[in-house]
Amino acid sequence: MTVLENVKNQSGLSLAFIGDAVDELFIRRYLLSTGLTKVNQLQRRSKEFVSAKAHAKLFR
Repeated sequence: MTVLENVKNQSGLSLAFIGDAVDELFIRRYLLSTGLTKVNQLQRRSKEFVSAKAHAKLFR
């Protein structure tokens, strides 16, 4: 089975689950590049970007 066939067989929720993980990796990499080093700060800031509330705000 090719990757495209595999993707076509996945539900929208499954694809969103993977998409959220990829998005979070980019956000975490970005936050580390800003010089933040404390895990508490990193966690709090990442939630500002990847939470459902943050996504809703972004799309409005």
